[in-house]
Amino acid sequence: MDHANRTNTDLQKALKRLQQNVAELQAQVEHEQQQRDEAREAAISAERRANLIVGELEELRTALEQAERARKAAETELHEAADRISEVSTQNATLSSQRRQLESTVTAMQSDLDEAVSELRNIEERCKKSGKSISKLDFLFFFDE
Repeated sequence: MDHANRTNTDLQKALKRLQQNVAELQAQVEHEQQQRDEAREAAISAERRANLIVGELEELRTALEQAERARKAAETELHEAADRISEVSTQNATLSSQRRQLESTVTAMQSDLDEAVSELRNIEERCKKSGKSISKLDFLFFFDE
């Protein structure tokens, strides 16, 4: 009986150890399940963030493309404006040259006009003198007859 009691005691100890091992294993399984669930939630959260980031990336790419098109359009407009400024500057220089030529021509014509007016006055004076002289000569000629 002693032997049976000892065997019973040993079996109870073994049972306790096995129950303790089962409890520890069950706690470990629960802990690992909790970690798995947390990892799954983290993965889902990371996937959501990744999807948001992909969406934002697409929006940024679209915005970049629009900005690039706007930059190219602005560069084209700038080149066109520079060309137009060059054309206008050339026209301005041409017009300025023509204006100086016209001013020179007007000055020469004014000088010619002043000279012609002066000559006309001189001729008028001579005509008046000649007219007086002719009147005197007519008068003298008339009395000489």
